Amino acid sequence: MASFPPHSSSVVDHGTNSNPTSSPPLAPAIPLDIMHIVLDILSAQGDMDTVKSCSLVSRALLSPVRRHLFGTIRLSFSPSSTIHYIARRIIGLHSVLSRNPDLGGFIRTLYIIDTHPVSETDQWLTRMQFLPEFLLKLHAVRSFTFGCDVGMIDWEGLGYELKMALFHVFHSKQIESIRLCQIRDMAHEDAVSATRRARKLFLDRVHVRPEVNMLVKATTVTRLFEIRVHSVRQADTHSAWAIIRHTPTVWRRMVWRCWEDPQDPQGFSLPGTIDLSHLPRLSQLYFKLSMGKYARDLKGCISVLDTASATNSIKEIYLSVVFPYPFQATSREWNDILSCTAWRDLQKTLLRRKFAFLSKVVLELTVNYGRRRDWRDITAQFRSLIAQEIPELAKTTRFYFQIRVDTFGSR
Repeated sequence: MASFPPHSSSVVDHGTNSNPTSSPPLAPAIPLDIMHIVLDILSAQGDMDTVKSCSLVSRALLSPVRRHLFGTIRLSFSPSSTIHYIARRIIGLHSVLSRNPDLGGFIRTLYIIDTHPVSETDQWLTRMQFLPEFLLKLHAVRSFTFGCDVGMIDWEGLGYELKMALFHVFHSKQIESIRLCQIRDMAHEDAVSATRRARKLFLDRVHVRPEVNMLVKATTVTRLFEIRVHSVRQADTHSAWAIIRHTPTVWRRMVWRCWEDPQDPQGFSLPGTIDLSHLPRLSQLYFKLSMGKYARDLKGCISVLDTASATNSIKEIYLSVVFPYPFQATSREWNDILSCTAWRDLQKTLLRRKFAFLSKVVLELTVNYGRRRDWRDITAQFRSLIAQEIPELAKTTRFYFQIRVDTFGSR
């Protein structure tokens, strides 16, 4: 554990003793801003014992130490933890906040991620008696991640007390970002209410009940401006779009990440029900997808771009495509990929006059080079092959256009 030189009760240097004959001079104090840097370094290294000890140096360090100790709380199941460990953490946090409620204001980032691999008996969220009471003691959370990383959480199975406690965090006055992960059977009203105070929303395979998608009237009283979606199926897309459509005039940035499963006839996400003509203020659009075997998501992405209205305000489009299969320029599979009509359709769509405000288009391509050693040559070769498929787009002067190629494999 790191140690610091002893000094007075304040980290501010008050000079030496005025009577040098009575006692030796005080050791020079460490400036407070230097101590903040030290705390940042110790926290980044995970040395929280030393961070905690720093609170004994001076009262001036008590608040910075608390920010590091309580700033990020992560309640999640991992190979190194058990349900009993999580239960002890929740009980301990509840006890500390009960004794000192002000500490709840230091918790700014909160992760609650369950693992629900087989059955509801493996789910710990609904088995934590003190979890709702702990959540009700938080009043300054800025970033909140809630959900599951394996399987799906049944929203209706969480219980009334836990859901009300979650809404307390969702509606925090300082909330900036909300991420919902792998939740099923969520009422559309609950999804809309949970996200109305945030500025950034991330929906990771969240399913809302389709029968009530359109029962809630749209509202513009919201701070939202950025939406991020992760989808693997059409059902994910339909649910996410139902939430986006609820406040269509607020979105300025949309990031959509999807991964095609070639083994599943329904293993693609786009275009779904997405209609960009309903998002008049959208200015930045990101698509991150895999080429897959049939380019279904790439073709769906082009169909989504076609839905933009003649008065759209899109200024920047980023299209990131991952090619998971090892690159072989002479193979039939890769010949089909490179000569896919989707590339020419993409060129035709982006050069349409309705994208009058478009100023930047970036095509990011990530290629699997397998075990080949000439991966540097593949970068240039692949960029050239794609440019040949979209010659007009590659030479356009209407907007800035760039092809970026990255590689991965076994070097």
